[in-house]
Amino acid sequence: MSVEDRKKRGIGLCVDCGAAYAVRENPDGALLPIGSRNGCSCGGTVFEEIDSETALDYDETGWTSEND
Repeated sequence: MSVEDRKKRGIGLCVDCGAAYAVRENPDGALLPIGSRNGCSCGGTVFEEIDSETALDYDETGWTSEND
């Protein structure tokens, strides 16, 4: 498999509830959660990618800056 054929992976947030998922980018640019065929547990199916800098500020309880 060439580098161009590999799907981009990252961290995405559900736009409906803010839950974080490992996501894979489809060729059309849509982000899909890895291992969760039906989307988010809240029913959301649209995800927004976050960069690694932002990811450092997020944990399973939410944004750490809000929890401080």
